[in-house]
Amino acid sequence: MSAIEMVIQKVKQLDEPHARQLLNWLQGQESAPTPARQPAGAMAMLGFARKFRSAPRATADWMNDLRASTTSSNPRGVSGQGAFTAAFPPASPEV
Repeated sequence: MSAIEMVIQKVKQLDEPHARQLLNWLQGQESAPTPARQPAGAMAMLGFARKFRSAPRATADWMNDLRASTTSSNPRGVSGQGAFTAAFPPASPEV
């Protein structure tokens, strides 16, 4: 016997007041709004970022911000590809 069949048997055995109470509770559950589910992982971070900036940003806009923060936090004062090549200069060809 499945769990659903067992529940049906139990409900059939209820007296009138308990059956009415169960029916009222079930109807209340149907009309109650479901709580909003909190996204997990990367979606949670997007929700966190949305709290501070509700409008979508263009790629150029956030790239400019990224470049500006890279320049200000870089002790050598180089940014973008220059920062990489300054840290790892290209190997000179051996003659």
